[in-house]
Amino acid sequence: MGEPKPSALVLVQAVSAVPELLAFADNIERVRTLLPGFSAELAFVFSAPELFPPPPPDQCREMSLSEIAAQDHLSDDRLAQLSDVAEGGVPVAAAFDGMRPVAFAYVASESESLMNQRKWCPKAK
Repeated sequence: MGEPKPSALVLVQAVSAVPELLAFADNIERVRTLLPGFSAELAFVFSAPELFPPPPPDQCREMSLSEIAAQDHLSDDRLAQLSDVAEGGVPVAAAFDGMRPVAFAYVASESESLMNQRKWCPKAK
């Protein structure tokens, strides 16, 4: 956790479904004072990013209606759903495994504005 708000930590203490928290070394004492019922233990995080392959260039992006129509691996129901959404002018985003889209997302309500910001998913080609 980053800089925890006291009110959030009080809520965590009240909810028994949260048995553990990870705090950075620079705020362990602050968390300790805000959660007196929790015990603290030292933890180490090991990472070796050079061992992981580079992420694919298009992990997630918006798909065009023609791209959606060309997906022969989708069920008829899923293809119809995504096509109807895209035909209605709603952007459809997909996460890719290689060249194949494997997960889809679109705004289902006017109150959902994440896709409107388009910071996380490039536009369709």
